[in-house]
Parts: sequence; structure tokens; C-alpha cells
Amino acid sequence: MYTNETFQDLANKLQTKVNEMTSEMSDKADELDNHIEEINNAKSTFEEIENEIQELLDAINEMSDFESRIEEAVSEADNLIN
Repeated sequence: MYTNETFQDLANKLQTKVNEMTSEMSDKADELDNHIEEINNAKSTFEEIENEIQELLDAINEMSDFESRIEEAVSEADNLIN
């Protein structure tokens, strides 16, 4: 048979277990928050790199346009000379 003391002892053990589990969940939540922050930082870094690559591609395309214009100008100059 259970007495008030055994019920109190069981209630204390249960409360201790609940407190431990709550603490563990809190720790896991903190770890998850840290991972999310790391992912967001990595995403931000990736987006910055992506933007820089796009700027480089744009610059390369501009250089290609200039190269075409220079070739046209050289061709016209050759035609004028000949």
C-alpha cells in the first residue's frame, strides 16, 4: 500500500525527472538556435559570394562587349587604310 510519504517521494522523483527533461530540452533548443544562426550566417555568406560572382560575370560580359567594339573599330580602321 502507498502512504502519503511514498506518494510524496514519487511526486518528488517525478518533479526531479520533469526538471531534468526540461533542462535537457532547453539545452537542445539552445543548440538548435545556434545551428540556425550558423545556417543563417552561412546563407548570408553564400548570398554575398553569389552577388560577387554575378558582378564578376557582369564585368566579363562588359569586357566582351568592349572587345567586340574594339574588333569592329580595328576592322573599320583596316578598311579605311586599305
